[in-house]
Amino acid sequence: MIENEMHAQLLSTLGSDATEFLALTSQGRAGIIPQISILVAHERSIRAQLQTLQHQLDFLLSKKQSCYDELQKHSKNDEF
Repeated sequence: MIENEMHAQLLSTLGSDATEFLALTSQGRAGIIPQISILVAHERSIRAQLQTLQHQLDFLLSKKQSCYDELQKHSKNDEF
């Protein structure tokens, strides 16, 4: 059951390459290298997306901290 769920999740991440990937799985050993190529390409894409998201998250957290710092500064001076 878990293997089927993992397989379904993998196929969903492959998007338009899922059909090609499935066709390659039926080719046995001859399809392994092309399968790896597809997986490596998607790994690179996902890692790039993660890096972009990490930069966005870092910026958001920095901005949030600046807001908290500003709030604390004003509350100490009773300017709010």
